Amino acid sequence: MRYTLTAPMSIGPRLMPAVIIGQDTDTYGTVHIEIDHYDGQRYVGHYVIDTSGETYEATDIRTGVTMPTDDDAALSLTLRSLTGALLSFLGNEADRYRAWMGSGDAQPHEGWSFTEGIAEWAYLNEDEIAMAREEIEGEEY
Repeated sequence: MRYTLTAPMSIGPRLMPAVIIGQDTDTYGTVHIEIDHYDGQRYVGHYVIDTSGETYEATDIRTGVTMPTDDDAALSLTLRSLTGALLSFLGNEADRYRAWMGSGDAQPHEGWSFTEGIAEWAYLNEDEIAMAREEIEGEEY
C-alpha cells in the first residue's frame, strides 16, 4: 500500500507510518501504525508503540464498517482515522493511569488497555498525544 503522509505523521524508525511523541524529552516515544488487512467489513491496523522503556505491539484496532478500496488517497485517510483512534485510546489510558495512581489497587478495575508501562508513558506525554490527535483529527480532508 502507498500512503500520502502529512504532519504530524512521517515514516518512523520501523519504516512504518508513525507519529513521534515527546521528541527531545526523556519520555520520547514513537507510535507506528499501518493498515494490516481488510477483514471483509473493516480495515485492521497493526501498530507498535516504542517508548524508552517498553515496546507494545498489537493488531487490534479497526475502522468502522467500510468497503475495500485500492485508492491510495482513501487508504491514506483510513490510516489517519486509525491513527486518531489509537491516539484517543492512549489519551484514555493516560486518564485511567491518573485515576489509578495512589488508589492502592494493583491495577484499575477495568484493567489496562495496553500495559501499565504504556499507560504511564501516555500519562507522562498526555499533552503531546492530545496535540498530535488534534492535528490528525482536526485536519480538513
